[in-house]
Amino acid sequence: MGLFLISFVNIKMTLDLNDCTCPICLDVLIKPISTPCRHELCLACFQSMKEDVSKFECPMCRTPCGAWATRVKSNGELAVDKVRWLNIKRVFAEEIRNKLEGKSSQIVIDAMEAYKKNLVSNSTNQKSASNLAQPGELRKEYLELIREEEENIRLQRQNEEKESLELIKRLLVSFNNF
Repeated sequence: MGLFLISFVNIKMTLDLNDCTCPICLDVLIKPISTPCRHELCLACFQSMKEDVSKFECPMCRTPCGAWATRVKSNGELAVDKVRWLNIKRVFAEEIRNKLEGKSSQIVIDAMEAYKKNLVSNSTNQKSASNLAQPGELRKEYLELIREEEENIRLQRQNEEKESLELIKRLLVSFNNF
């Protein structure tokens, strides 16, 4: 029992607001749920998604999570990480209260300021825009990588087949010599 309390206190002490931020609302997590790929979001944010849950993809990494999403959509409260939620409530009570009252937390304000600065810097400095991919460029690169990998697999299979035929010939010759 004592070990549990020690680890519980350590978790509380190391909790950081950046680690407890929902990627959808960009605010403190409320009733956090974890996707199979280990990303977290608010239960309410997940439930507010209008898409077909059987085709749900993680908003962070696009991992397909349809079966998981179907279970969570019907029994969301059961999916809440209760220990994590308890820790978040204890450490970030003020942020939670602000979010529930409709006030923006500091993390949302900071994110908006960073976004505005990025917009201003991009509009005044077009050099940074040259680092962006043109429409379709990533797809072309991806398809080229797939083509190269398929070619490598084809050549590898061809070599394996050639080596197998050579081995069969050697075995037949040695078998005929007996």
